Amino acid sequence: MFKKLILHPMNRVVFVAALLFVSACQNKNNNSVLELNDFKAKVSEPNAQVLDIRSEEEFKKEHIAKAINISTNADFNAMSNLLYSDVPTYIYGNTESEAILVAQKLNALEFKDLFVLKGGFSDWKGAGLPVEAQKEKTIYESDTIPFEVARKGSKLVVVDFNAVWCKPCKLIEPYVHRLHDNRASEVIVYSIDTDKRPDLAEEYKAFQIPLLVYIKNNKEVYRSVGAVSEEEINAMVDKYK
Repeated sequence: MFKKLILHPMNRVVFVAALLFVSACQNKNNNSVLELNDFKAKVSEPNAQVLDIRSEEEFKKEHIAKAINISTNADFNAMSNLLYSDVPTYIYGNTESEAILVAQKLNALEFKDLFVLKGGFSDWKGAGLPVEAQKEKTIYESDTIPFEVARKGSKLVVVDFNAVWCKPCKLIEPYVHRLHDNRASEVIVYSIDTDKRPDLAEEYKAFQIPLLVYIKNNKEVYRSVGAVSEEEINAMVDKYK
């Protein structure tokens, strides 16, 4: 478990940590500290996983798009299981030194291609680069029919069970958004955070997420677990609408 470290930029401990990280990068993996613009370009790539190691409260207020939050106060060894070790990982915190220490831990867990934001999140924000707040995801704001009512009707309902810490959920999130926006005449789409609605998660046995459940006339007609393709989602809508 990490303890949050706030270190003076000139502190020798930070300097030594930076040297150790650079050494590990040279000797083991393709890792580095990235300048702001380089970090910005990399995190926009489709296969990038972005790790915010600040507190949950800070993350909810504002963070870099696509980021998932694993606070340094969390059980980091357990939480790291939510990440893919063979996918490029871009790490940022309040300070560069915090991110370096986390990168060292991930190196020890055999993660490949680790990149740290130079300077930290304050530098990103200070440069006017984009941030977003955590979205409430119980249902979409544009929907006026409660899920508990809509699922009883004859129109197809698709429910995306997810959680903010779930990396695979982030992968299919754009597909669910497009389904909601582009096929409203055929299907009603709900996005349900299992942490906010544990009652529904229990009812639909959403023990593995992401989980897409297709419902019609209050009966489940199909479900898929994991990061399925957008083509599969649309094919199931075509089949059951």
